[in-house]
Amino acid sequence: MTDTLENLAESHRNDPSDRDLVDDANAPHGPWHKGMEEPETGIVWSRFLILIGFFAFVIFVGGPNAIAFVIAIVAALVIHEAGHFLVGRWSGMLVTEYFIGFGPRIFSFRRGDAVYGLKAIPFGAYVRIIGMNNLEQVDPVHEPRTYRQAAWFKRVLTILAGPATHFVIALLLMVVYLAGQGRPLPDDEAWAISSVVPLSVAEEAGLQAEDRIIDIGGTNTTEWEDLGEAVALLAGQETNLTLIRDGQEQTLDVRIGERLTQQGASGFNGLYFSDRIIAFEGTEVANFEEFAALASGSVGETVTVTVENHQEVFEQIVNVEFIPELDGAVSGFLGIGPGQAFEPQSVSQAIANAPGVIGGLISDIGTRTPELVSTSEGRRSLFGLTAFDDPEPQPVEQDVDGTVIEFRPIEASNFDENRPISLLGLTILASALENGWFVLFLVIVMNLFFGMFNLLPLLPLDGGHIALATYEKVRSIFARERYAADAAKLLPVTYVVFGFMMLVSMIALVRDVVDFVIPS
Repeated sequence: MTDTLENLAESHRNDPSDRDLVDDANAPHGPWHKGMEEPETGIVWSRFLILIGFFAFVIFVGGPNAIAFVIAIVAALVIHEAGHFLVGRWSGMLVTEYFIGFGPRIFSFRRGDAVYGLKAIPFGAYVRIIGMNNLEQVDPVHEPRTYRQAAWFKRVLTILAGPATHFVIALLLMVVYLAGQGRPLPDDEAWAISSVVPLSVAEEAGLQAEDRIIDIGGTNTTEWEDLGEAVALLAGQETNLTLIRDGQEQTLDVRIGERLTQQGASGFNGLYFSDRIIAFEGTEVANFEEFAALASGSVGETVTVTVENHQEVFEQIVNVEFIPELDGAVSGFLGIGPGQAFEPQSVSQAIANAPGVIGGLISDIGTRTPELVSTSEGRRSLFGLTAFDDPEPQPVEQDVDGTVIEFRPIEASNFDENRPISLLGLTILASALENGWFVLFLVIVMNLFFGMFNLLPLLPLDGGHIALATYEKVRSIFARERYAADAAKLLPVTYVVFGFMMLVSMIALVRDVVDFVIPS
């Protein structure tokens, strides 16, 4: 997005005290335009050290994934502006500035008609093309090279070049992703482990994320539901499972764990469905049968039982009402969650498949983006600062071992997946991703979002410039003379849109600061 607001605002200012502005076509440096910045010599080291400190802070707090994500996003925005810059120059427009970053200038230099430089706030870049609207005062010498005097197709191409770079970047990175990580397989073809529950049989056996279990106890587990059915019937039994890890087939011996069913929990006031019993009155038990034998002598009494539920181990005060039948009191438990499986791709396959995957992501983004501002029942609104809520603890549903289990009530999370997320939140999310390829995928999605968002037909977005240029072209055809929209009438709408964007961004930032929780 070019610096539309700054250009519009500059059109209303004429402050001769601004030493950075030169309005003299005969200046010793050559043709000069009001708004070009006189380059400073040398580097402002204090500002440069602040910039270095910012990146050092990101590395220290977020680690390599966070800094890689930030650099990738900033690079995408820099390339976006380079698209405007290069196509504008190709179209014959006078492009007077190309700066990386915003705020205080670190250094700059002049080459030809343009000033290039670096500023202290590294959140993107901007270019300045003279004559973006009819309010901007331009020396008559430079008027033929203004944006407003260029042909319609040159204006559209210049503006379109920015958002288009995001789609090109996403496509190229998707080729790298498919060649490195692989093509995501449909759930009915294959699945892989996405998470291993702490303190579980799976963790003890050494199962890892991205392992693909293909057989357990002689049961084929190509589909996730098959695993759930097999594990449920193997509670407490020794068995073996076959998995594929890094393309190699391995076999592990495991003892399937046990969790209480509704029937098993019914005899004990204080125990819940999905609890895993660890000890009775401080005495460790290997299975429910041992627990039932110890508890049989305490019917009608209050005892202390150590249980594990939702990845937490704690002592629970329990009233023993009766001892349920052993058959059906527990179900098998392995302790893994389902995830996406990937098929390795050659470079040629990745190139062939990348456009289709990108098309699917574009469709998903276009479908889900409206949910960010939804206020439908069961979804928090955009402006609901959940950090100030006092939610009641709710049971947590989680798909474990092919069965959706409702764990005992825990403290409710303030994380709301149906809300905007700021760059800070995305950086936190990137830092929490264990797989670097998923960070790359996040960068791909963000580039597609940037490209699509910038094409919205609203000023000051690039899509607004394209819509305005097209409107002027249509009016010119009907009027049979060149028509230029009055930028003064567009200023209020532009400021409203910009203000709303800033409001949403600030709300997202505040929510990420006060109530961000990495979703499990």
